[in-house]
Amino acid sequence: MALEASPRAEVEGDTVLERLNEQFTGQEAEAVFDTFISWTRSCGLFRYSREQDLFRLAANEPQGG
Repeated sequence: MALEASPRAEVEGDTVLERLNEQFTGQEAEAVFDTFISWTRSCGLFRYSREQDLFRLAANEPQGG
């Protein structure tokens, strides 16, 4: 998994969206991306910051962030 392979356990949202665009049309990729963000927040495994456009493993997320 890209998050685990990253030295800081972070992956930019643009990177995820680029990979989705390889499999889906632009609109489909955006919809899947938005759904992915919702699911990651619900399951608590990942965190996503729109301000920073970063996915992080929940275990590496600073407290209060």
